[in-house]
Amino acid sequence: MQRSGSDLAAVRHAASEASASQPSRSSSDVSLRRKRRSRAREPGLTLEQQQKAVQDAAFDRYIAGLRQDAQKVVSAAKMWQDTVKGGMDDEQMEKSEKRSLCQKYQAQVLAQIENNKARRAEARREFIEAASSHSFPLFTETFISLPEVEEYERQRKEHWRKELDQQMATNQILHNLELKKHHDMAIASYKQNVKSTTKARRDERDRLASQGRELVASWERDIRIKQLKRAMDVGKDVVKDIDVL
Repeated sequence: MQRSGSDLAAVRHAASEASASQPSRSSSDVSLRRKRRSRAREPGLTLEQQQKAVQDAAFDRYIAGLRQDAQKVVSAAKMWQDTVKGGMDDEQMEKSEKRSLCQKYQAQVLAQIENNKARRAEARREFIEAASSHSFPLFTETFISLPEVEEYERQRKEHWRKELDQQMATNQILHNLELKKHHDMAIASYKQNVKSTTKARRDERDRLASQGRELVASWERDIRIKQLKRAMDVGKDVVKDIDVL
């Protein structure tokens, strides 16, 4: 008995030490149980409140998606505007470069024309000076004076002008022939259209007239049949009249 009492005391001492060594765990368990009891005391959500919460959450998600789509549309529109603006700027720059290049080429051509004129005038002046400064033998058979040269140039230019006038007249005649061809085709097409329209209207009038005659005949036949039926109701002999129908 004395031994059993000492054992019981040892067991109690070990249990107290174990409880003392784990104070945080016991306190956490107690707080957790208290929270569960407090939650159990709280009233639950109704079905309507749950549905409203689900709808609100779905609406929030829809609004967020819609906002993202709107942002994407704005970004795409801005990107498209930048692309269009860049294309227009490039086109404008290209036009400006072409214009400046054309002006440069035009200036070069004009300068070349003026240079050729000046070179020809200088060559002619040098030729005249060289001819006047030297006493060349003059052969009357082969001598050509300056007025004759000018007359030759004038005749050649006149000949070229006549050829150009003839070419322009030929082109004008061909143009007039082409215009007349188109005019004749337009008149023929107009006449054909008028003819076909007149025929279509005449056919339509004939169709309507024939349809009207058929309707009148059908209406008269219906009236005649009704009259024969009334005659049959009163006992008249209408066999011959029916055969006529």
